[in-house]
Amino acid sequence: MPQLSWTIDNLTSQLGNLFLMKVKNNMRNHEKSIVQFGITGTGQQPNYQVTLPNGTVLTINGLSHKQDKRTDLFNGSNLSEPFTYEQICTAHGDI
Repeated sequence: MPQLSWTIDNLTSQLGNLFLMKVKNNMRNHEKSIVQFGITGTGQQPNYQVTLPNGTVLTINGLSHKQDKRTDLFNGSNLSEPFTYEQICTAHGDI
């Protein structure tokens, strides 16, 4: 299966506004948080990883938007480039 390529231009069309709103909420609405999306699978509801300003990393199940029960980080080679909170807000249409 080919790897997904997440860009600021395709986040909204691929994931939709509701998904991005939940991502923003998991970023704790903090302008210094970043998010990385999974690049494997179908891209419909990708798992993602949020890094908070204090360095805490939250692994999130894309289907439920709840913290993944695994305590280890997702495999970095299966994650997109980081997106800032501002970029997610822009993709969501907030800015």
